[in-house]
Amino acid sequence: MPDESTKTSKFLEAINKYAKEQRDKLNSEAEKIRKEEEIRIEDEMLGNAYKLIQREMAEMKTEISREYSNREMEGRRKLFERRSEIMDEVFDKARERLIEFTKSDSYEKFLKDVVCSVLEILNGSDLVLYLRSEDKRFVDALKSSCKTQCEFSVDDSIRLGGVKGYSKSQGVIVDETLDARLEDQREWFVENSGLILR
Repeated sequence: MPDESTKTSKFLEAINKYAKEQRDKLNSEAEKIRKEEEIRIEDEMLGNAYKLIQREMAEMKTEISREYSNREMEGRRKLFERRSEIMDEVFDKARERLIEFTKSDSYEKFLKDVVCSVLEILNGSDLVLYLRSEDKRFVDALKSSCKTQCEFSVDDSIRLGGVKGYSKSQGVIVDETLDARLEDQREWFVENSGLILR
């Protein structure tokens, strides 16, 4: 029969074995929980990092778009200014040539042709033909050339030359001034010069 000390020793051994099994089981469960928690925290951190990267990329795209838009607008503004400068240069030169033309011998014939053309459009006895003040000297030649008795008057808005006709009864104005012809060329120039901004 086993003695008391052997029984106690076996009992303590069984308790120790059970305690060790429980400790190992608890350590195993704790390790499993710790690993799961590490994975959960790592996934959460990766998710947060992904969201942060996405947000920063969206902000960068917005900033790049804004910068591109600003540069494009600035480029368009500079192009528009340069186009305006070119147009002004071209039309200043054209204006100078027209002024030279009005000082030439050909200008009187041009005026006669324009007056006759206006008289064909505006037929009536109540016509007024407007000239610039410098062209008053041509009135007698214009009357005899086109065989008209219409009234001639000065219009200070005519700066370059040509003729503007007005029929009171028809309520019609025919503008054949060099000023109007030059201004009409602006739209044509913009469309055909290759300087259109897109």
